Amino acid sequence: METLPEFAGRLLPAVLFACLALYFLIRGATAGPGSRRLANLALFCGLTGLVLPEISLGLSPAANSALFLASGAIRIFLGVAGITLAAAALWTRGDGGVGIARPVTAAGFSFLHAFIGAGLVLFSSFTWASTPWDFQSPDGAFRLRLPSQQWKQAPVDDRADAIAFVCSSPRMQARVVAVRQEQTAADFALAVEALRARLDSLPTRRDTAEDREGTTTSGGSYRYVTFMDSTPDGNPVFVAYSVTWCPRQQTVIEVLVEGLPRLLSQTGKAGEMHRFQKSAETICLSVE
Repeated sequence: METLPEFAGRLLPAVLFACLALYFLIRGATAGPGSRRLANLALFCGLTGLVLPEISLGLSPAANSALFLASGAIRIFLGVAGITLAAAALWTRGDGGVGIARPVTAAGFSFLHAFIGAGLVLFSSFTWASTPWDFQSPDGAFRLRLPSQQWKQAPVDDRADAIAFVCSSPRMQARVVAVRQEQTAADFALAVEALRARLDSLPTRRDTAEDREGTTTSGGSYRYVTFMDSTPDGNPVFVAYSVTWCPRQQTVIEVLVEGLPRLLSQTGKAGEMHRFQKSAETICLSVE
């Protein structure tokens, strides 16, 4: 648990930058040459980008997507406004109120502020809820749920009867690996054992694996595992795999979901990984 000094240490920079931004807002609102006032207002718009209450308060885009979306939109507006004000200050600096350095500095901070805002909007888009939809297999053997309208069914080259789906943001794909009919609980147990054996044979995957078992809403049994793998060129890949037994249809269905991380910051990675996990759970645990 975070201590009070640690929390104060995270909050202090935000307070200091807020005070500095407020100083330039006051200077920009007082009388003086027009170019200086414009440059000071531009500095206010830019410096508020360094006030990050979302980070200072330890908020996560995964749990506060609406707040991050609104904050990102406001920050983009302030960044663009700061760049516009800085350009106006440069245009009117003939009144002798300001040189080149202050408007240019303000424009730089404002550009950074707009960039931060765009990042927050992107992060929130990874966790923003959208309308799921259900897919029913053509032969009626199973049904599963896709997390949002961003998920589309995709063609598969290696098998004409294969079923796969893709999502572009974040970059994910899902595939129904196997559908076996006339299966019993014993057959389900054998499929689970085969999955465990595959993980045990790959120590690097086994070390990051998390698995659980349970019952679906329709009364079936499932085994669900997630782990981190890598592409042939070494890039990390989030992997989820489920084995589900549907007793009514006497069918065992195996589903594979993969997610390719693209963001670099810790905040971005957290939001992206949360979306991977939630999307994979929606798909894999909805099989019936």
